[in-house]
Amino acid sequence: MSIPTQTCVSGFIVSMGALEQTAKGVHYVRARVGAVAPAGGQIDPGQPVSKVYFDLYVYGDAAERVSRRFRKGDVFLASGRVGHVPATGTVFVAERIGHDAKRTTYRVVRTHQRRQRALHRREVDEQATPSAPGSATASIPAHAGAI
Repeated sequence: MSIPTQTCVSGFIVSMGALEQTAKGVHYVRARVGAVAPAGGQIDPGQPVSKVYFDLYVYGDAAERVSRRFRKGDVFLASGRVGHVPATGTVFVAERIGHDAKRTTYRVVRTHQRRQRALHRREVDEQATPSAPGSATASIPAHAGAI
């Protein structure tokens, strides 16, 4: 079995562009980003580093979320592919992008649907659990094929 991998980049946002549309009506956002690169190509403690700057493109639904959630200075992790734009040169086209959890403090807000599923699971667990320890009146439902 092979592990599916993809090109990734870790960086910081220098400037965020506005949400725009392609000629075919697909949303996209372009951001100018930077990444820290080791000077000699090898990562060694105490080794000097340099900053590399390039454009990052995000398309579709992800572009809409990025335009709302990301600001100048945010650190991110993105997976995707390296592309080339004749006018600007090498760019990174992100298929997935998120804040870097190692360098970002944030709060996760669960969707309403996930909360409802959690409440439902809790109710089912409470119905299956006896109301008092050692209670003989409560019964745990058997698996459908067990009877």
